[in-house]
Amino acid sequence: MRRYAAAAPIKPRELIEGPACVQELERMAKDLELVESLVRVESVEQLVYMFQKIHIRAPSPFVRSLLMTTLANNEHVVLAESPEALVRRAVLEMVAAPPRALAGWFANGDIIRVFLDWFRTLAQNPPRARRVAYKCLGTWDALQGEAEQADIDAFGAEHPGRDAADPAQNPFWVSSWVYHMKLMLLEGALLGGVRLHVYAAYELPIIFGYATQVFEAHAAHLDRMHMGAPGAARTQRLQRVGVLVRAQREMAVATWLISHMFERLLVFRAPWHSKHSDAATVLRLESTSAQRARYALRFRHVSMLGSPTHLSFDGWCASAEHLDECLLPELLGHAQNALSAARTILGDAKDHRDSGNASVVDAWADACRLLYAVVVANLVAMARLQQSGVLRAKELMVSGAAALEYRQCFLQADADDAANDRPVRSKKQRKDIERARKWRDAVEALARNKLNVTCVQGAHPDWPVFSVPGA
Repeated sequence: MRRYAAAAPIKPRELIEGPACVQELERMAKDLELVESLVRVESVEQLVYMFQKIHIRAPSPFVRSLLMTTLANNEHVVLAESPEALVRRAVLEMVAAPPRALAGWFANGDIIRVFLDWFRTLAQNPPRARRVAYKCLGTWDALQGEAEQADIDAFGAEHPGRDAADPAQNPFWVSSWVYHMKLMLLEGALLGGVRLHVYAAYELPIIFGYATQVFEAHAAHLDRMHMGAPGAARTQRLQRVGVLVRAQREMAVATWLISHMFERLLVFRAPWHSKHSDAATVLRLESTSAQRARYALRFRHVSMLGSPTHLSFDGWCASAEHLDECLLPELLGHAQNALSAARTILGDAKDHRDSGNASVVDAWADACRLLYAVVVANLVAMARLQQSGVLRAKELMVSGAAALEYRQCFLQADADDAANDRPVRSKKQRKDIERARKWRDAVEALARNKLNVTCVQGAHPDWPVFSVPGA
């Protein structure tokens, strides 16, 4: 019989006493200071950075409930400005929209409602915030379509003799900001799964391959906004946002390459690769149709978005085939180059400091430092792995395509042997099976003794840090 929550026993709650109680109160006091600082934010850019800082601190449920009930409640925001003024400021911080374009657009209350929903989503606990963010993506996507039409009408009224539907002429003021916000929401939802341990290690190549495309689209969009955004203050804001997006793009590329290498070497294994699984089951779960179904299930929330362009399963396979042309240890060198590029971008971030709002610049600098710590930690781990000489083993000097052929070969042979259905094999086939099984044994020995690579949470919980204790 099903047991309802009302009939379930009360969970035991351990009382905190002594020094632990004092530490908990001090932590709560610091979290409350963050809530107080949120009320005094002076720009939407600072608001985003402050919420990222709160998510990383993981405040207590009391503080988070205070955020939800105090800052955004019943269509009201406890800030120095009204919701309409807050959204208007958010748009004008990023694009140089004329007053006529904003006046017609803000007559519709949809943009304010969607913005408040996004604001309340930030105040949720991480699991719920991620679920709600995926639900809100469809709303932002529809809002972007409405904003594009409004921008076309406003540009046509401002410039009657020009083609309002041409992106080379029309800067698409409001829709550019909406698209920027939608990309931020999508990036947060994708990377939030790392913090919540939603993704298994073998899924990291797919997740960060997709994230790479999203960050590339975001970087290209910011470049377009930068060209149509006159004004020193607006240019500096776009440059600050661009630093974080470009650095995370390089980090996504590096994580994709590293995880792809370890997945091909069977270091990051799917659950069905356990010793208790038979080879026929593994073959069925690694078939193209099964992989396509898992891919569609993982990205079911984003596949219907109008933009950015969805990375289909066939597109992902084409990218993976391109990586499989390289020797697996070579991917490590490419990943180190991407991490070095991210370190350079974040290291040069001090050049983008300005004499404007000091609190905004400090919040942005804190976000850069957290990402910088993740980049340095992964560079150290990959350097240790390279210096250990493990990757120079003969068994690992193969391409990703060869590794997949070995896997398919020994799995099919094991399935035939288990079914007592041994086909007549030629001498070449027997040698191929023997070579594939030797490769499997060698790789498993290395994975067990030397390549015990794991993913841990580093300074920034939304980005994995590779730990190489055996190197």
